[in-house]
Amino acid sequence: MKKILIIIFCIWAAMFITGLALDRQYKIYWRPVFEKFDGVFKDSTGRDIVLEGDSRVHLGINPYYIDSVTGLNSFNSGLGGASVDEMYLLTRSWLKNHRVPKLFVVSINYAGMRANRKLLENPCYYLFYSSDPLVSDLLDSAHFHTALFRLFPMLKYTVFDEYNKVSIIRSLKGDRFLLPGGISYKGFFNNAAGTSFRDDPNASYIDTPNTTRASFETGLNKFGQLLEMIHSSGSRCFIVYPPCYNYKRIHNNIPLCDYLDEKIAGFAGNYNDPVIHYDTDSSFTPGCFQDPWHLNIFGSVIYSKKMSEDIKRIFPDIVQK
Repeated sequence: MKKILIIIFCIWAAMFITGLALDRQYKIYWRPVFEKFDGVFKDSTGRDIVLEGDSRVHLGINPYYIDSVTGLNSFNSGLGGASVDEMYLLTRSWLKNHRVPKLFVVSINYAGMRANRKLLENPCYYLFYSSDPLVSDLLDSAHFHTALFRLFPMLKYTVFDEYNKVSIIRSLKGDRFLLPGGISYKGFFNNAAGTSFRDDPNASYIDTPNTTRASFETGLNKFGQLLEMIHSSGSRCFIVYPPCYNYKRIHNNIPLCDYLDEKIAGFAGNYNDPVIHYDTDSSFTPGCFQDPWHLNIFGSVIYSKKMSEDIKRIFPDIVQK
């Protein structure tokens, strides 16, 4: 019996140590992402402004310029592909782990409100934060065995997709997600240094699917709950539509967009939240983009400075305090 217990312990120890080694390499490769997640779930540093949304936030809004212009302390919690449900989780977690910020900047993403959207775009990251009750409950509801993964860290890689598994190999080879010339700062990260979007007049850039209004109702209601949670905390909200290239061209269903905008404006009106459409701002030229939806580093500087000035103009009491 003693030998059996020793063998079981040795197997467990080997799996545990192997899991920790894999964790280390995975985190090294995805350093900017884990700095963001640490800022949300582990670091209790208070911030004045929290930026939230999808990849057009984490690629587009650099807290360096927000802080420089406003004199405040901001953090970018935007995450690629984030649905409104994921934004709700990140906001709830932020309010649980930090003092209430003065302002949340909420970026609009039509696709994130659509039915059948992913609850979490990349659950792999969250598996490293399953000790947080909010994260654990969500992962457990999605049938991830978080308690088992904490006991055997190696096992969580059995649920990783190929893209995330391969990133460990890339890390071992010395590759990194943040490329030379890329920028990572307080949750903002963008690799598109020197990259400029070149429009193909024959290409079709479709961002808004030709779906029915009903497919957005659940997401819209969740968006209303998100605003309610922000205001119930005592914070304020600034709603923005991120820049895109040629609004009418990439949104193939303008009547649906108008409907969604009307509903979003209604939620904002309940709390007197300002709404700004940077998506129709003509000052964002093709040279600002790496593709029709995402800004390059040059464009992110323009967007961040524009937003900073708007925050100063719209929320002078916040900036002056």
